[in-house]
Amino acid sequence: MTKLEIVKPKFGELTQIASDLYWVHFELPFRLNHVNLFLMDTPKGLLILDAGLKSEHSEEHWEALINGPLKSKKFVKFKNISHGFFGKKGGVSNGIYSALNCGPGSNDKISNVKKNLKIVSKKFKVSPKNLILLKQTHSNKCHFILKRPSKKLVGDGLITTKKNLALGILTADCAPVLIYDKKLPMIAAIHVGWKGAFKNILEKCIKFMITKGSETQNISAVIGPSIFRENY
Repeated sequence: MTKLEIVKPKFGELTQIASDLYWVHFELPFRLNHVNLFLMDTPKGLLILDAGLKSEHSEEHWEALINGPLKSKKFVKFKNISHGFFGKKGGVSNGIYSALNCGPGSNDKISNVKKNLKIVSKKFKVSPKNLILLKQTHSNKCHFILKRPSKKLVGDGLITTKKNLALGILTADCAPVLIYDKKLPMIAAIHVGWKGAFKNILEKCIKFMITKGSETQNISAVIGPSIFRENY
C-alpha cells in the first residue's frame, strides 16, 4: 500500500484526493479551530463519509479506501489469515478495464491482467501462482483444494486448509463471501450471485466444511461489497 501523501487544502477549498473522493478543510471560531470533511460524489450529490481531525486511525482508513484492500472488522482480529476486498483502483489496465482488472476471461490485455494479479498477490505475500481463481459460472459448485490446480477450475467456491494458498473470487454486482473456521483452520471464498444463492451455494459449502471437521460455532463469515437493492 502506498503512503497517503496529500497536501492539506486551504480553508474552504474542495480538493479531490481520488476518483469521486474529496477533502474540504473548514476553519471554526472555537478552541477546536478546524474540521476536516471527507466526501464522496454520488448521483444524488456529495455524501459526507467522515468528519474529524487527522489521526493515525483515520489515515489508515483513508489509505485503505483509496488504495485497497478494504478489510472486515470481524476478520481483522484473526491474526493467522489475511483477507481483503479490492476495488478497481491500483492496477495497470486502461479504458473500461481501468485499473485493477483481475479477470483473465475478459477482453483486457492478458499482460495487464497478469500484472494486476501480481499486485494483488504481493498484498498477500504469496506467489502469483498460488493465487487461485475460478472460471465462475453462477453455479453451486465448490472445490476443496490442497495444492495449486493443474488447470483452471470451473465453479463458484474455493475451500482449503493449506497455508500459503490465496483464494480469489471476482465480483461486480454479486457478493463475495469469505468464510473462516478458526479451529481447523479452514478458509473459503465464494461467489454468490442470485443464481448461486438460489442454488444454495453457501449452504452447500458450509455443509462440506462440516464433513471436513468444521463445527458451526467456530465458523465466521463476512459479505464483501456488492450491489444494493436501491440500484435496481
